[in-house]
Amino acid sequence: MIFVLYRVTALNVTKNMKQLNSISLAIILVVLSITAHAKDAPAIELSKVIEAFMISSSNAPAWSMGAGKSTPQIIWTSSGVETSPDCGTYEACRRGTGRIMLNGKEMQHLRKRLEPIRWELFMASKSPAKFEPQRVEISPFCDTVECYFDFKKVLNDSGLTLKQLCKAGHASFRQTAYEVKKENRRTFIVVMENLGSGGSSTSLTLIFNRTNNKQDLCAEARAVE
Repeated sequence: MIFVLYRVTALNVTKNMKQLNSISLAIILVVLSITAHAKDAPAIELSKVIEAFMISSSNAPAWSMGAGKSTPQIIWTSSGVETSPDCGTYEACRRGTGRIMLNGKEMQHLRKRLEPIRWELFMASKSPAKFEPQRVEISPFCDTVECYFDFKKVLNDSGLTLKQLCKAGHASFRQTAYEVKKENRRTFIVVMENLGSGGSSTSLTLIFNRTNNKQDLCAEARAVE
């Protein structure tokens, strides 16, 4: 009787391990497919990515921003809207990737050969998924090169109007916030510059709506001055 139970248990374990291996293999294939797709996809100017997340005063931000026909270069890896705990400190989120140009040029890093850097997008909200998103983070993913770029210089001829709202921090961590407008649409962008042992980097956080006109968008860097 004990032998029979042991044999049945062993068979169940073997079956479960095969199922887990199949699931793991499927996940790996999906990740590889997404990575390959992102690498082969056409690139898009940073200014066009920003425009995809600008809203007018009469419209509310939507989770579908950046997923329309005007931005096929953005590859969303999330199916719909993900929820906690898959969103870190946020309640709801969407993740994407793509190749982004800075004034017609792409940053490159070294693999077997020089390849375009992949950028990551993370749209998120502190509220549940049924509510609107609050922000989108846009950052280059670098490991063999520095990921720094001059935000204002990149947008010089983009047709976007920038108004600086605040600037705080020091060389190792600095935040500069802008109100960015085009016609009747706008967004708020916090440019974060980091300088560490691994080099310098620049990343962006687009905030769709400020809580009030006195909200300090540079508070994080100001706190460590």
